[in-house]
Amino acid sequence: MNLRVEYDRWREKVFEPADQKTGWDGTYNGKLLNTAVFVYDLEATLMSCNINSRTN
Repeated sequence: MNLRVEYDRWREKVFEPADQKTGWDGTYNGKLLNTAVFVYDLEATLMSCNINSRTN
């Protein structure tokens, strides 16, 4: 599974991992963001080799 990017409610990119083991700590430019609506872009390769993409 690959988490590609995390966006805020205005579709501004606030997180993009350098590697897939790095999680987002809720900060942007060194400042903790207010809890709000965030959007992610996710791609998963299933055992059947099907690739599913989802944006929420």
